[in-house]
Amino acid sequence: ARVAEVQARVGDRVRALAKSLAARAPDRGALVQVDTEFLARACRYRWTYGSLANVDSVDRFLFDEREGNCTVFASALAMLLRLQEYLARSSARARPLGPRQGF
Repeated sequence: ARVAEVQARVGDRVRALAKSLAARAPDRGALVQVDTEFLARACRYRWTYGSLANVDSVDRFLFDEREGNCTVFASALAMLLRLQEYLARSSARARPLGPRQGF
């Protein structure tokens, strides 16, 4: 239910972008690639950046600021995919494993 609640609060610009990007995908399997390529072209990575506080932050990132860190990119990608009815989520707590943890 939480995902549905978040999706219900997403702005029209993000919904329209998700729909437009989905139309470019030749099949459902290509959605991740199409969305990722869009983010790579349209937005710029910045090492230091705050987190996305709410759904409006995704809109601000995609259309106004167009720059953010990996957490911001992951959140925006997950939101676009969810709006395209693709099961996705991002994890801001993921960390690379060190040598003592097997990697």
